[in-house]
Amino acid sequence: MQADESSTQAVAQSRNTGHTTCEAKSIHGSGALVYLGSRRHLRGRRGGLKDMPEMPLDVLFEIIGFLHSRDLLSLARATREFRALLMSRQSAPFWREARRLIEDLPDPPSYLSEPAYANLLFSVHCHNCCKPNVQAVYWTFSVRYCDPCQKAMFADETEVSAFLMEAFQYASDLYVNSRYDTGRSFGRQYHKPEIGAVRRQWAALRDDAERARFKADRAAFVAESQKYCKLLSLWQVSCKGKRSKEVCELKRERFEAVKCRLHQEGFGDVLSCMKYMELTGLKRMSSVNRASKLTDKGWKSIRTSVVQYMTPIHDRYLKARTELTYRLRLGRLRDLLDDYHHSNTPRTPSSDCEPGFCELATLPAIQTLLQDMSSDVVQELQILPVDFPSLMISWTEHHRNVFELALRGLGESSASLELDTLLDLALVSFVCKRCHRRQLRWPHLLSHRCFRDRSEVHPKSVYEVLASHQMQSDHDAPYRGEELAVFDDHVAVTHSIISLCGLAPDTATYKDVEDARATLVCWLCMSESPGQCQVFDWQTAIRHSIISHSTEGADPASFWERLLPVQTVQAHALERTLVQQNNTLSQNPINVFGCTRCPSHGSVVVLMFHFLCVHGLVSPELGEDMYLHEDSKPCGAPSVWIDLSARRLCTEVQAV
Repeated sequence: MQADESSTQAVAQSRNTGHTTCEAKSIHGSGALVYLGSRRHLRGRRGGLKDMPEMPLDVLFEIIGFLHSRDLLSLARATREFRALLMSRQSAPFWREARRLIEDLPDPPSYLSEPAYANLLFSVHCHNCCKPNVQAVYWTFSVRYCDPCQKAMFADETEVSAFLMEAFQYASDLYVNSRYDTGRSFGRQYHKPEIGAVRRQWAALRDDAERARFKADRAAFVAESQKYCKLLSLWQVSCKGKRSKEVCELKRERFEAVKCRLHQEGFGDVLSCMKYMELTGLKRMSSVNRASKLTDKGWKSIRTSVVQYMTPIHDRYLKARTELTYRLRLGRLRDLLDDYHHSNTPRTPSSDCEPGFCELATLPAIQTLLQDMSSDVVQELQILPVDFPSLMISWTEHHRNVFELALRGLGESSASLELDTLLDLALVSFVCKRCHRRQLRWPHLLSHRCFRDRSEVHPKSVYEVLASHQMQSDHDAPYRGEELAVFDDHVAVTHSIISLCGLAPDTATYKDVEDARATLVCWLCMSESPGQCQVFDWQTAIRHSIISHSTEGADPASFWERLLPVQTVQAHALERTLVQQNNTLSQNPINVFGCTRCPSHGSVVVLMFHFLCVHGLVSPELGEDMYLHEDSKPCGAPSVWIDLSARRLCTEVQAV
């Protein structure tokens, strides 16, 4: 008790001193030092309660009756007058009433006065050096020490064992408080002030009767100390639990207030969709995780950091929401396109010239509609069906214009061509840069399989990526004809062959030359095989000239000749026979077939498996269930061999 009162006085003295530099004074006989440091910064207006001592006593006592024990301590240390008033025995009821306001707090032990009890519980200064904010309380000894002082204020068992054995033999635990050291030694330690007091009292005893009474008093004191150690430890744990709950509740309220502020800042949708770890990160921010209410001023000070944390999350949320919206809308467009395909069966080779899903989804009209975030496009698509025929026509016209513009940019090569029907001219054909196939003409340019390949899709935007996820076949891949098709520059060969057919090369269309049904013979090849000669139509003649004969510096008209009508009829008859033979379902893996029920292509083996798995058809028929893709059709009529020796002999006789 004396130590507690002296520590209380030391705290008061340290607050009233004007020292600005650290000083050390010994206040215990044990030699422990008290460190008096500089005064800490005090918040609030100084002198605000200077007139309080002048208040009428009844008013003052009424105010004191509502104070907490901690406030009474502060008031007692404020002035000498208040100290004299509150430390007198007549003020004990004030301390008692203040203590009873504290929930579950045990009554003070007999060896502590009310002020000393309040000082032990609520004054966070070290009882030795008056260092502030000390939380370590040793309930058994009724003291509060900082780390340096607790090392100085406790003695090891080796230092006091001789005295304890002399006074109490082997029963010292019954008469002297001790604690186990939690450091490296794990031995008992004893409070130096208590051991010093016991030494002095033991030395003053005169006979065995006094020593027996002293031991009885010490045993009662130690028992009471141990009892209150347990009670106050439990009370401290209870207070920490309540404080922890209060802190958690304050932090929760502050977090909810921050969320309300973020709602006002436009982050409401993001907050409702944030992941657990993202919310935890927001909650653990130092500016948010505080046990204080959020005020307008407080929000202004933390707004920048909180918004900075939420911005990338908001961006990710918008991206995810946009992707989800695009995915739903593109899925709805996919369903509508599938319904359109199912309602427009059977498919034909001309169906392969229509745009696939990616091309339709990236049309400006469709893309603008699906990327409109201000309306419920999915519902609109359900109410207003998409006009696929009009979209396909506009897509076809767009690419027709693209190829026509490309041809017009060739300069002299296209200067003499008829521009109104440029792609319909027989003189105009293209070459694929991937497979090097020649004589690609409009509209076969739109269905050539090299120009639609799912393995070569490289989307650039999120919308294009999600659109590519809806592809079901190569037909749905983006069209790359403008990139992979180049103009066939063998114009001279084509020009000569068309002239031999009796048509004007610069104006003759593909249909005009086909309707002419001219058959041609190559005299260069016939000289190598006398009698039998290979007969070509105009397309195979062009290909034969380019592949078999050098066309540089030679006029193709000099070694090509058109057959007579009689021989032409004979050649056409042979061609029809070959065409009928080739119309049977071929097992050649090079040939590509298309499904008449959906936009699927592949070899005959692939199509057979497709029909079995998708359509449940075991034996599909060519023409009814399958069709030959335009890429697998021969370019021109099949070449045939006829005997022209009689005609050649007649020509030589006339020449003689």
